[in-house]
Amino acid sequence: MEKRRNLTGGIILILLGVFFLFWQMAPENITGWFGRNFSWPFYVIGIGLIFLLLAIVTAEGGLAVPGAIIGGIGGILFYQNLTGDWVSWAYIWVLIPGLVGLGLFIGSLISKDMRHERRTALNMFMISFIITLFLWAVFHFGMAGTSTVWAVALIVLGGYLLITSLLRKK
Repeated sequence: MEKRRNLTGGIILILLGVFFLFWQMAPENITGWFGRNFSWPFYVIGIGLIFLLLAIVTAEGGLAVPGAIIGGIGGILFYQNLTGDWVSWAYIWVLIPGLVGLGLFIGSLISKDMRHERRTALNMFMISFIITLFLWAVFHFGMAGTSTVWAVALIVLGGYLLITSLLRKK
């Protein structure tokens, strides 16, 4: 187990080092690959994708958790950088436990040792998503906009409960 962790850590460091070395030596190629609109949050997303790729390659599902967290935060930063909606950090941070749940779910698909985490992962993701949706409505529409959000949240939650009960083993 320790050998696998050291191997995975070494691969992560080598890939990051190669990327940053290439970025220093030929930054125009990085810009050329992603166009002129390539922004700094893509570096954060890329690091998350490296973790997810290594989770798949090494069959170490635990690496999917930091991959989902880092990649998800990169996605949030991309949205904020694109729109200038930096105030959204007041409520959007609630997605981070949901990103942990997403990572656990992806990890459970990769590693047999994590299969028992699926229900917890889905619960974390759904709770985080619903709370974030509610807070988004409060921040953008005030309390008047929350009635519609609650209706949508009840539909999503009901669908989730229906699907999980149908998929549950007896």
